[in-house]
Amino acid sequence: MFDTRSKIISPADFLSYAEAHPDHIIVCGYFDPMWAPHAQRLAALAPNGKLLVIVEPMDSPLLTSQARAELVASFGVTERVTIAQDASLRQSLGFRCNDERLGDQQRYQDLAAHVRKRNNV
Repeated sequence: MFDTRSKIISPADFLSYAEAHPDHIIVCGYFDPMWAPHAQRLAALAPNGKLLVIVEPMDSPLLTSQARAELVASFGVTERVTIAQDASLRQSLGFRCNDERLGDQQRYQDLAAHVRKRNNV
């Protein structure tokens, strides 16, 4: 059995990997919490299965950065994952990074609305 946590690498190794694989799609986001719309979005961004993911820091997350990275790493389309400590990694990648932070905020709001509706809140 393959331990998908081995896909999680340091930011420096991530940059080197991204440079060596210019055909790979790079995505940065919060992924907190992960649920079906995240999986659907990641699959749509990388139909060839060549996805590099940056887990971004955020205020008051539900899950730790490590937990979010492990969840993202578990997807088959994800080739490598790193945990960013700040915005510098995303900024150094410039236009190559598909910024999903706003989309993640919307997915969080959608999940919260779904949970409230299901629980009549």
